[in-house]
Amino acid sequence: MLKRIVKLFVYLSIALYAVAAIWLDGFVALPPAPEPQTPVMSLSQSLERASIIESPSDALDIRLSLFANATQRIDVVYHNVKWDPSSQQFFMGLVSAANRGVEVTIILDSLMGGLPNRIALALHSHPHINVYYYGKPTVRDISSWNNRLHDKFVVVDETYALMGGRNIADKYFAPAHYDGAISHDRDVFIVNDIKDPNSGLAQLSYYVHQLLKSPYTVALEQPSKPGFDRTPFNSILLSPPRALQDWVRETLPVDSITLVHNPITAGFKSPQVASTLHALVADAEHSVLLQSPYIVPTTGIYQAIDDLASHVDVRFITNSTSSTPNFPAYSAYLNHKPRLLEKGITVYEYLHPADSIHGKSLLIDDRFSVIGSFNLDPRSLYLSTESMLIIEGEMFAQQLKSQLKRIQNQSMKLTRYSTDDEHARTQQAPWYKIWFLNICRVIGKPFELLL
Repeated sequence: MLKRIVKLFVYLSIALYAVAAIWLDGFVALPPAPEPQTPVMSLSQSLERASIIESPSDALDIRLSLFANATQRIDVVYHNVKWDPSSQQFFMGLVSAANRGVEVTIILDSLMGGLPNRIALALHSHPHINVYYYGKPTVRDISSWNNRLHDKFVVVDETYALMGGRNIADKYFAPAHYDGAISHDRDVFIVNDIKDPNSGLAQLSYYVHQLLKSPYTVALEQPSKPGFDRTPFNSILLSPPRALQDWVRETLPVDSITLVHNPITAGFKSPQVASTLHALVADAEHSVLLQSPYIVPTTGIYQAIDDLASHVDVRFITNSTSSTPNFPAYSAYLNHKPRLLEKGITVYEYLHPADSIHGKSLLIDDRFSVIGSFNLDPRSLYLSTESMLIIEGEMFAQQLKSQLKRIQNQSMKLTRYSTDDEHARTQQAPWYKIWFLNICRVIGKPFELLL
């Protein structure tokens, strides 16, 4: 009951914020797009290497492998955590590293973080673990409810990093005996043994430093470190992961890796990620392939589509009515879907009665790959912290292309010429799901910026 009351309060706060934004012309007077962050394009091969981690089980295993091999420092930044078998393995791996003297920093979103307070307190009681929360909402500042941390990454010893769209929960890792719906996602694993201040890894480490310095990031409230309370972890048996060198050997050489992220500010943010990605796609010559769990274009995105569609093959991959688990955001996509198709976009809708796709990726001209936390929607543009890695390299781009192609083959291809039967195949969902999505399409229309 308490959770329902809290959720109701959050929804009412968001609604009031939206009404206030409209009244104050907040939807019209959004901050101007800044100059895009320029990816560091190297004329010679970068010292960094990268590979894609696609399989749910691989995604958990590589995290445990990174933790098992850490020697100095682990930085963990996540939007959402569920206390279930997968996250228990995840945090037990962190505890084991801390027991070896590794300094562990955990930053979670204060509203959506999801980690039970008793677990957070137990972790924070460890002398080598510090837990922080970002964006604590206050009643006095309604906009603070929308200042959410949406990043999802791990940095280990400033030598390894893992970034993508996965939160920490069973549905992203599908552990043994898990029989629920799977949220299929994607991580990029990057390696750099030589400390380079211009590397993507160095940029990611500095971003963690910026988050920790932010006034919106606060340490878990605890009077002192009374001594490690390992009670919640006594019954957790840590599964042995693959050798880290096996994962390293599978990485590919790349030309450059660049981090782009939104400003760490409250209220409407300057759309730094979107601005940088817009600059990249504006130079596309042949193809733009984008995957997002839902697609809610803004006026600026439609303008970018108009500029590209006449001479570039633009394709979007997203969920279908049958696969989506996110009713508010996906209902907004349904409102835009006819217009997207009219503009000549080819849309692939993932077909599955239970599983969904949650990855956020962009592939440009089979050369530039972009992977991270950014959804193609107004919330990611203007409200949340977001981070993406821009990777230049044809070998890596082919690896991403093969994964996107695999999802396309499990999807329905829709164009402006698609038949009613083809559209109907993407809507094979229970009647109540379709009914609720249609209700959300109507009542959610004024609040698209917040979805």
